[in-house]
Amino acid sequence: MGRRLKRKTVSLLLVVMFVLTTIFPLGVLADTAAAQPFTVTLLGTSDLHGQLMGWNYFTKSAATGLTRVATLIAQERATHPNNILVDAGDTIQGTPLVYYYNKVNTAWMTDSAQNYPMIDAFKALKYDAWTLGNHEFNFGLGVLGPIIDKAKAANIAVLSANTLDTSAAVKDPLTGDQPVWSKVKPYTLKTLKDPDGNDFTVAILGLTTPAIPNWESPQNYADLQFADIVTQGTKWVQYLKNDPRDLKLMRLSL
Repeated sequence: MGRRLKRKTVSLLLVVMFVLTTIFPLGVLADTAAAQPFTVTLLGTSDLHGQLMGWNYFTKSAATGLTRVATLIAQERATHPNNILVDAGDTIQGTPLVYYYNKVNTAWMTDSAQNYPMIDAFKALKYDAWTLGNHEFNFGLGVLGPIIDKAKAANIAVLSANTLDTSAAVKDPLTGDQPVWSKVKPYTLKTLKDPDGNDFTVAILGLTTPAIPNWESPQNYADLQFADIVTQGTKWVQYLKNDPRDLKLMRLSL
């Protein structure tokens, strides 16, 4: 059961989805025969492509950017305090701003006092999770790795359950496959409150397009394999379903 709330933006580079999902925690249903549904608000961005500011650097005109989306996020959070904010990837490529930090001024990679602009914005907006997209690999692991480290330091979960480490000597005992790349997690958990003040936990599972080898230079994803989304997703969903905490599952992919 659920309902959906959609907002359109005016940018081809940015998709913002607001999904209101009704959740029935097992604990609530067990305690009362007529449990009242409640709403969790999913706030999601995708394909930001470095569009931090509301400005198009190529046409030199106003455009939709994350700074403008921040206003919508604040409005939704004020109305729906039980919320989750996620990004589905393709975040660090696409504007002169991110190119400058990816290729020209890379001092932030080794200086803990400096941050990466898109991650700094995600931190300010309190994103819960970021799933890797194919464009995250455009500049190689030497750039992506430090960006992931900055995200982790900002308490943003970086997800990709199907990005596997082919160099690992030991297979994952859960899936029987190569283990998930150590820089990322397959899923993350967020604990929220139901109307009675009881905790319930939502699992957010991240998956990345497996078509990256069709587009990307092999040296940019050395020792990584992008496994089938359905196969890996099914394995992790089953794992989370078996969790005794009665997790509510959300899938995030690009």
